Amino acid sequence: MNIATPFTAPDLPTSPVWHGSEGLTEQPYSPLIELSKDGLVYTRIFSAPWSVVKANIPVRFAPGDGTVVPTYLLIDTVRAQPGPGGTGTLTITYCQIPTQGVGDTPTAEEETDWVEVQRPLKSHKMFQSGGDSELELTDLAAIQIWQNQNDPVLMGAFQYQSASGAILTLTENAITYATKWLRGQEFYSEYAPVIKSTLTLASLPESGGCGLIGTPGVTRITPPTGYTFLKTADRCLKEPHAAKRIQEWTGAWWIDSDIYGTADTGGSDGGGSDGS
Repeated sequence: MNIATPFTAPDLPTSPVWHGSEGLTEQPYSPLIELSKDGLVYTRIFSAPWSVVKANIPVRFAPGDGTVVPTYLLIDTVRAQPGPGGTGTLTITYCQIPTQGVGDTPTAEEETDWVEVQRPLKSHKMFQSGGDSELELTDLAAIQIWQNQNDPVLMGAFQYQSASGAILTLTENAITYATKWLRGQEFYSEYAPVIKSTLTLASLPESGGCGLIGTPGVTRITPPTGYTFLKTADRCLKEPHAAKRIQEWTGAWWIDSDIYGTADTGGSDGGGSDGS
């Protein structure tokens, strides 16, 4: 009678064994190419031993190799994931990301808009220094007394009673203003230029400098002459693959420098100093 030879199990490895190249191996279904609202996106997927995957994690914003991925596409996201048996997967996503950094020469969309601004009638150029009906401080004080009285006869005659009881008449320039005021013209519309700059950046910059007089930080358009500009907006937005900084400067023919300070640098450097 034949007696079967006892089965002896072979020695098994104590650690996972990787078969094939130990370098990164791109998967057959890689790269994935997608065209979305964010532009052209390439996704490359590699496999290798987990130790090799960890050692080959690329840096963000590195360009494509020029063969599989165009060089104008940059690395946006990297995902390294361990798998069973000591394996690993490396997923790299490339897209069109601006590499504009804070402090670099800005590349921006620039535009000029004109907006309606309601201003007090007294602030109109005709009533200011050098205007056709320039109002002195004494005129402004007399107008206020004239407006606050309750005598329609005196008001219609552009007269008012002084503290001493004397009946006084407004000056010719003050009468010009008072006539318009009686007709209901307390305000007037002025159209002001608004300079807008939209920077696209790789990361969120600092913002600030609003409420300061300065030169709009634009290079492609020329702000209208004859206006002083006040920085009135600075907004930073984080988007899926970039950041935007939107700045605005509003112009006026005169801005009171006693009320509003002056920007240290006189404009925007594309970064975000308070002098922008």
